[in-house]
Amino acid sequence: MNDIDELLRGFDPGLASPPPAAADLRSRGDRMRRRRRGVAVALAAAVVAAVAVPFALAGHGRDATPVGPGPSVTPSPTVVTRPGRVPDNFPLAAGWPAAGGTGEDARVVSAPSRTRPPLSAEACGRTVAAVGGIRDRVNTTFDSISSHRGREVRIYRSEVAAARAMQSLRAVFAECPSEHTDVPTPYLTTVRRWAVTGFAAWEAIRDYGANGYPGLDIFQVVRDGRALLIQTFSDEGGGADTVAAAVSRSARRPLAALARLRE
Repeated sequence: MNDIDELLRGFDPGLASPPPAAADLRSRGDRMRRRRRGVAVALAAAVVAAVAVPFALAGHGRDATPVGPGPSVTPSPTVVTRPGRVPDNFPLAAGWPAAGGTGEDARVVSAPSRTRPPLSAEACGRTVAAVGGIRDRVNTTFDSISSHRGREVRIYRSEVAAARAMQSLRAVFAECPSEHTDVPTPYLTTVRRWAVTGFAAWEAIRDYGANGYPGLDIFQVVRDGRALLIQTFSDEGGGADTVAAAVSRSARRPLAALARLRE
């Protein structure tokens, strides 16, 4: 099964569908590599270096009015004391498929890293990482022939810096409701509140249709005091609403760990 099918099967067996043919997977992989340059390089480098370790965003009605830049984020007046370093055992890859497989079935999970480039918001020619004022950050990635995922946890020097970073990332998508790239149909972007209890959060859903296969990019950000958790997901196939909800559920353990950083 492809990554979309595996993700949905893990949360609701009734949603599973028959796996696509190998030729379809190869076609999806070709389009994914055109959209996300460097994914194939990341797979090859990770396999050669043997760094793979077994350590994974929501609904957007087509009749919805594109959302513009949201209101400024106002940090909580309550100062939250946090450690200045992300714990080494933070469960960044929890909820993702395990690493393994070979050839077209290869799944590579990168080791957590503080030096890998930060996860960035990209749309309409803009790329924003919003890393100013960071005290510490760690991220990891998942790659397969058709799918790419990323997670990053950041601790900023202040709540104000974290809130500004969250807003800067959001603005990239909110100001780009539609974008024409190298695919036949444009990306359509919807930005909305990510309903995560107890956190300030938003998500951006970018999808398009190409050669009978819909493509989907999801970018989610949640803030708790000085800490941000960023989650990304890209694949080709599956309904955006259903997939985004399933990807959100996959972040339960990282979100619980984020809350514990208050202590």
